[in-house]
Amino acid sequence: MTSKPNPKPKRHRGIILTLQGWHKLQQAKQVVETNKNWGRRFTIEQLSEQTGLSLRTISRILNRDAGVDKQSLEYFMKAFGLELTKGDFARPISPIEELVARQSNPQHDWGEAVDVSVFYGRTEELMQLQQWVLSDHCRLVGLLGIGGIGKTTLAVKLARHVQAKFKIVVWRSLQNAPLLEELLEDLLRSILQVRREDPVIPSSWEGKLSKFMECLRSQRCLLILDNVETILSGAGHAGEYREGYEGYSQLFKCIGESLHASCLIITSREKPREIALLEGEEQKVQSLQLKGLTPDEGRDLLKHKGQFTGTDAEWSLLIEHYGGNPLALKQVAAGIQELFDGSITELLEYIEQGGTVFDDIRDLLECQYNRLSEFEQEAILWLAINREPVSLVELAKDVVTPVSKRGLPEAIRSLLRRSLIEKAGKQFSLQPVVSEYITEKLIEQVSEEIVTADARRWTQIERKNIYVRPLQVAVQKFLLQTHAIMKATAKDYVRETQKRLIVQPVVERLLTELGSQQALEQQLRYLLKQLQEKAPLQQGYTGGNLLNLLAYLKTDVRGYDFSNLTIWQADLRRLNLAGANFHNAYLAKSVFAETLSNVISVAFNQDGNLLSIDNEGQMCIWRMEDCQRLLTLKVQSSSTSTVAFNPNGSILASTSDDNAVRLWDTQISECVGVLQGHTVLVFSLSWSPDGDILASGSSDRTIRLWDVHTGHCLRTLQGHTDGVSALSFSSDGQILASACVDSLIRLWDVSNGECCKVMQGHSRTIRSLRFSPDGSILASGSDDCSIRLWDRKTGKCLKVLEGHIDIVQSLAWSPDSHTLASGSYDCSLRLWDVQQGRCLKILQEHTSTIWWVAWSPDGLILASGSNDSSVRLWDVQQARCFKILQGQSKSIRSVAWSPDGLTVASGSDDSIARLWDVREGKCLKELHAHTRNGGLAISYPRAKSVNSLNHQLLATGSSNGTLKLWDTKTGEVLKVLTGHLSVVWEVCWSPDGRTIASCSNDGTVRVWDTETGEALRVLHGHTNWVTSVCYASTKGFSNSPDALLLASCSLDGSIRLWDSGTGDCLKILQYGTNHILFTLSFSPDNCQIASGSDEGLIYLWDVEQGKCCLVLSGHKNRVWSVCWSPCGRTLASGSQDGTVRLWDVEQGKCLKVLQGHTNEVWSVSWSTDGHSLVSGSTDETVKFWDVRTGECRRTLKCDRLYEGMNIRGATGLNQAQKATLRALGAVGG
Repeated sequence: MTSKPNPKPKRHRGIILTLQGWHKLQQAKQVVETNKNWGRRFTIEQLSEQTGLSLRTISRILNRDAGVDKQSLEYFMKAFGLELTKGDFARPISPIEELVARQSNPQHDWGEAVDVSVFYGRTEELMQLQQWVLSDHCRLVGLLGIGGIGKTTLAVKLARHVQAKFKIVVWRSLQNAPLLEELLEDLLRSILQVRREDPVIPSSWEGKLSKFMECLRSQRCLLILDNVETILSGAGHAGEYREGYEGYSQLFKCIGESLHASCLIITSREKPREIALLEGEEQKVQSLQLKGLTPDEGRDLLKHKGQFTGTDAEWSLLIEHYGGNPLALKQVAAGIQELFDGSITELLEYIEQGGTVFDDIRDLLECQYNRLSEFEQEAILWLAINREPVSLVELAKDVVTPVSKRGLPEAIRSLLRRSLIEKAGKQFSLQPVVSEYITEKLIEQVSEEIVTADARRWTQIERKNIYVRPLQVAVQKFLLQTHAIMKATAKDYVRETQKRLIVQPVVERLLTELGSQQALEQQLRYLLKQLQEKAPLQQGYTGGNLLNLLAYLKTDVRGYDFSNLTIWQADLRRLNLAGANFHNAYLAKSVFAETLSNVISVAFNQDGNLLSIDNEGQMCIWRMEDCQRLLTLKVQSSSTSTVAFNPNGSILASTSDDNAVRLWDTQISECVGVLQGHTVLVFSLSWSPDGDILASGSSDRTIRLWDVHTGHCLRTLQGHTDGVSALSFSSDGQILASACVDSLIRLWDVSNGECCKVMQGHSRTIRSLRFSPDGSILASGSDDCSIRLWDRKTGKCLKVLEGHIDIVQSLAWSPDSHTLASGSYDCSLRLWDVQQGRCLKILQEHTSTIWWVAWSPDGLILASGSNDSSVRLWDVQQARCFKILQGQSKSIRSVAWSPDGLTVASGSDDSIARLWDVREGKCLKELHAHTRNGGLAISYPRAKSVNSLNHQLLATGSSNGTLKLWDTKTGEVLKVLTGHLSVVWEVCWSPDGRTIASCSNDGTVRVWDTETGEALRVLHGHTNWVTSVCYASTKGFSNSPDALLLASCSLDGSIRLWDSGTGDCLKILQYGTNHILFTLSFSPDNCQIASGSDEGLIYLWDVEQGKCCLVLSGHKNRVWSVCWSPCGRTLASGSQDGTVRLWDVEQGKCLKVLQGHTNEVWSVSWSTDGHSLVSGSTDETVKFWDVRTGECRRTLKCDRLYEGMNIRGATGLNQAQKATLRALGAVGG
């Protein structure tokens, strides 16, 4: 085997112009263009000829998007008579440096604020606004006016003027109508940075608002919210809010009425009602209605757009005619240049002769739009759909026909000349007012097409156009075919915006037009049928658009026929397509659900264009460009502990339950080596930078260094007193760091195998070690919830990073060594500034343990893999998730018999409790228990406690820390119990049914009143996760005869016996050290407790004596569940090894091994008569066993998302995608 050398992190070479230098150059260039090029801009070719520089260098200089050498800048400046001075250039900064810079000076968080270096007039308005903000200390100021009047530009200019008087300045645009909770989270993250507080955000929106107002009172903040009209209804009375946005009313009211020294400035086309109610001359709330520019100001603005001719009077007439609207003037300037060769006189004559008069900006936009070529209309509609700046290459991927692709570059250039679109670097976008108008145009036309058109007309016109003129003629008429109203492949936050601002309005308009949802669904089905008959497999977005509308309506499409259709950009991740027919369908660009379950690791390749994901024994390779799965490798047959790629990604190392390390060739998907020598499980791996050596750390307390080319063990490092939990090579390959369960870190000299340093500081097990890319710092993450930064040379602790509230599982350095990312059991990611030792950002979207984090090579993207069956991709600069790869796991985590024995309930990873009819084997009901994915704990009341009040109750506990009480007959939630701070492992009813006990990862046991839903007691004492809880069936204990016993076990290895009435801990049971307990159960006579451990052993305890009286061995892996038979003579156990065992507890023998599950068995439960046993497994099945014969009598499995979906002959899918669909139930392909 060979391996390539480890690549160096990408450097940002050269220099770029500062804004000062750029403006200086632009002004000089415009003078030369006026004098020597008749006022027309130089082409890039002309600039190359004039400066002697290459086209690429000129593009870099003008766009400021990449560095060039200093001499090139000097040549460019000299060509226009300028000298390059010190303030004209600077070094380009990396994305990480930019993030750190923003965080180190967060009082200037300008978000997407526009550049106001070119600004005309508004002197009086600025003076008035400054008086309100600085002198009158107004708390809420509104800038109001029609679209394009200049509200945004004036708000930025004002903020720049007054920013020195405020501690914090934050600018945010509401163009994409963020929900209030999203906005408050964003604002709080920025503000808390300045206050040097840990950026932990309250979970409820009321808590967020309270925290936000506290921030406004404690620091003087200037906040600017642009485009507030997007959250207003626009219908009915002015100033009313859209449905779902009413919370903004309370926000504005609190800011306007509360006592604080901060100020909120909003821009809007209509006045929110809070401003109308609160404003007044002596009040702290004011508003300014913006008027147009004066003739002189308008003239200055137009002169900036080119050369025009006309008298002073004609100038005044022109500007007054358009109301001094800056956007209208900019756009009409392009028309004057194009149609009248810059002559204002001719334009005014045209108007006098009856030419179109633009009464307002919308009329102007309407006229502008109607004058656009078909290529331009197609392009501008796509810009509105994309909702954020996109490049020409990205736009080309959206358009349908080759003719349109060829015409796209010229269409973009033309739109730029018309001032309808804006350019920043290589990306293009729309101004908010233009975007809103074009979006409305799209909604109106798509809705009209669905209501009035049929597919035969589309087909006939397009076929006719094949012979008469190019196909783009049909583009203008049938947007449903040429444009996607939602892009399934877009960034997640963009797609959600498209749903909110395009799909939802289309649906609302269609419901109004057609009268009912039933009529709308019928029309959509009719159009799909017409497409199949008249235009099978015609390329375009019609099929995908119709399917997305059905999905938005939550239409049951099971069994629908989508055969012979082109389905592009359909979001099918959560749509139940059981029985649907996609025979011969073209499914490119559509997005389906994934089979991810427990994501153990993620890693980028050298180029950053591929992402590898270890999904419990399956290695999945994703293409980053479109997040499509390319390849799935089955790396082993047993459960994986650890995986690691070599530096060039060609070899994957994995560990498993047989104590060996395997090497896999990722190109051919074959095992190319087995490294044997460890005597116990291997928990950690690390590759040397050159890829020649692999280090492995084991529970046998040793580290082995392997020559991966020969498979020989080069050296065994000994010295640790417990299992080796983490490893990391330094960047030069000379030092290997290792961590141990005993919380010590050792540094080893790789050349001689000697331990050169021992570092101590953590108080608990160390889970992760990572050397910084520059090799100077070692980071360690521990079960003590802290991260420590160590100096490699001295071995001293440089800093302790605190903030996580649970185990720190994974660490990753940014390529420039300035930022550290950490993933934790508390479900959060944190970004740390290692220089200052503080948290920059908290990323909170995962709902379970984050196992792994990884940076892309360019430092722009962070990937995280979690136990919540997802991988999330984060934009580091914006600190937000832009893509979620979400699995659809229905692994069964708990099962329980109903008191009457007629029903079995199962709880699964999709957070759904399913009720099964025992006799018929059918699913009677699905209780969508909790909103977050994760294992679901369930429990019925005990049979003896059943009465008229609780005979149909069910309790569930979820990964979000909540419990719910259900009426299983109606499916109604009766109570929601909140208090736990992390995952709820188990719930258990008391014998009398009056209380429920629950245990959690937060280390507590809680006792709840079932009638009131209140927590009666919180039991503290365990030092790790509490994994199981169980009531004794009767009262009585030698020291406490009246105590209702409650037992709990934990990962700390102990069992605690509690008096559930008082909350007192009566006894602690523990067997040796370093044991981890997952489950326990009282015997029916309360004399014994059975507990299951991570070694595959079951311990039987004498409750009275508090001693272990018997150990049952047989399972090969963790014991997840134990349960006593009603008679007390037999114990059932379920294990990670996939088996159920029945034990004779008197003789200590295994009676039967029940085999049939293909994955871990997480839960077992006896029927009330003791004749049957039910088990639930991560193979997504529930099995019923005859305990006398050991035979499986029935297997229940709920339909997978794509059960029976026909993909025979389907195209546009690669083999990995087809395999994923088949794994989720599809057939064919």
